[in-house]
Amino acid sequence: MPPRTSRKVRVLDGSFATELSNVVKDFFVQERPNWTFDAVITHPEAVIMVHKRYIDAGVDDITSNTYHASLSSLAQQGLDGPSLIMTVI
Repeated sequence: MPPRTSRKVRVLDGSFATELSNVVKDFFVQERPNWTFDAVITHPEAVIMVHKRYIDAGVDDITSNTYHASLSSLAQQGLDGPSLIMTVI
C-alpha cells in the first residue's frame, strides 16, 4: 500500500437524507425508518436531483439511499423488496 501522502483523495457525497429534506419539504416521516428509500417510489425525481446535486458539486463517488433498507425491513412494511430493487436499478 502506498504511503498515505501519495494516495489520491476521493470525495464522497454527503448526507442523502439532509439533501432530500431540502429538495422535498415536509417529507421526513419519523415512524418510517426507510423514509429516504421510500422516496425511490414516491419522489423518484427528487432522488435523481439529490444525486445530481452532489455530482454537480464535484464529488467523485455517490452512495445509494438504501440506509436501513434490507429485504426484511421492507417486508415488515409490506413492501416487495425484490421489485423495489428492480425499480432502483
